[in-house]
Amino acid sequence: MVKAGGGGTQRAQLAKNSLLNLVGQILPLLIAVIALPVVVKGLGNARFGLLTLAWTFLGYFNFFDLGLGRAATRFIASALGRGETERVPEVLVTALLTQLLFGTLAALAMVVAAPWLVHAVLDEQTLMLSGEALTVLRSVALGMPIVMVSSSLSGALEAAQRFDLVNLIRVPVNTASFAIPLAGVLMGLSLPVIVLLLLAGRAVALSGYLFFVRRTIGGFGLQHGRVALLRDMLSFGGWIMVSGLTVPTLAYAERLLIASSLGIAALTHYALPFEIVSRSAVLPAALALTLFPAFSFFESATDAQLKELYGRPIRYLLVALAPVLLLFLAFAHDILLHWLGAEMAAASTDVLRLLALAFFLNGVAQVGLAAVQGLGRPDLKARLDIVEVPLFIVLALVLIPRFGITGAAAAKLIVTMVDAAGIFYLVGVASRHRIHGVLPSLAGLLTTSAVYVAAGSFALHYPLPLAVRVLLFAALSIAYFAIVWQRFTDERDRAALARGLEIARSMMTWKWGTGRA
Repeated sequence: MVKAGGGGTQRAQLAKNSLLNLVGQILPLLIAVIALPVVVKGLGNARFGLLTLAWTFLGYFNFFDLGLGRAATRFIASALGRGETERVPEVLVTALLTQLLFGTLAALAMVVAAPWLVHAVLDEQTLMLSGEALTVLRSVALGMPIVMVSSSLSGALEAAQRFDLVNLIRVPVNTASFAIPLAGVLMGLSLPVIVLLLLAGRAVALSGYLFFVRRTIGGFGLQHGRVALLRDMLSFGGWIMVSGLTVPTLAYAERLLIASSLGIAALTHYALPFEIVSRSAVLPAALALTLFPAFSFFESATDAQLKELYGRPIRYLLVALAPVLLLFLAFAHDILLHWLGAEMAAASTDVLRLLALAFFLNGVAQVGLAAVQGLGRPDLKARLDIVEVPLFIVLALVLIPRFGITGAAAAKLIVTMVDAAGIFYLVGVASRHRIHGVLPSLAGLLTTSAVYVAAGSFALHYPLPLAVRVLLFAALSIAYFAIVWQRFTDERDRAALARGLEIARSMMTWKWGTGRA
């Protein structure tokens, strides 16, 4: 486990965990690139829309867990940071029992509500699939307790900085989310059977998390549950739950509006660009997973350490994400045309560009979100979410009927801009202004990145041959990295890059361990 105060050890541990999480994000993405065109063609637009809804529910069941998954991660990391290891089993068992109870209740509620959900979502052209849709939703409901309990178990491993073990399970599970539908289509399986196989994979993952948590943290049982501790965790987790209830709305409400007003086929034209951009946001996701428990562990550290923990990841994200953003802005039509065909390129190019801008802002803001919640102020983000939800719904209701799926993407971009600005302001409040002066110090780097993206988008807009545009993109990116390296890096950045390369080389032959925290 990382010890507070060891700057070099801290940075090395965070770098290693971030690389592990990055690999864990990239591998499923590679499978998705191969699988999605085959799955869409095999299932058809309507059934793929239903599969998208199943992925949505499986990915966001945690909003039913009263925030206890996130609370367990914070409380365990904080206890480990203070050396109070005897509290770890108490936190974990309290969270597990509560999540099992509420997961079961939520599953029963979803089974009962499934017929209403089917008729609320499906349009007239796809009501013929209502039988399949009803089976899919009721099957997915069975996964609620599994996903919720798994979140606390994986959170315990994250709090102990055992991201090696987390990714040993998470990578196969996330890969299976695309590999199972691909195999199912090739084998001629029905959509309900494919969904049941996805649930079976989640059940296997739950068993794996339980095994590794016992090996890492030690034994625990029902006797470790504490009602008094539950009150403390609910005090923290209640605000996480508010965000948990609002985040799915902010993430996917436009999908339901598209499906109900434009049809399931239109949902596919929106969902695929969304999946492309969201799955490519691997680095922000990897950093967020690493930084949340790190902020909890180091909340009592010096101001300089907190600034380091907050400022450098933002700098690295800016530099890493700027070329990705330019790639989507300049080559959106080419990506869709050569990967998914002319129909998708014609319908979804502008959607992909707008969503790329939204995910760029969201990616940079992930560091601030980890800081706000990791430092014990989830109420701040929850209050921001409460403001954003009605704003997003109003924007979607106004823009989708007028501009179709492009309007949905525009609504997403506007609310993401509000969210990012709000998060960066809230970091100062959550840290009691211990983290100050970080964002102004990034003004030069931010300006350079903005000029690179704007100039590159303008230059690459001309109808040159694709190979020429790719070479121009590469030349502009090399020039951008050279300027950043010369003007905006210091010795710590260069040392961090050297450490990262060394860790990456060592990971090529690294053996997954199961040592105790």
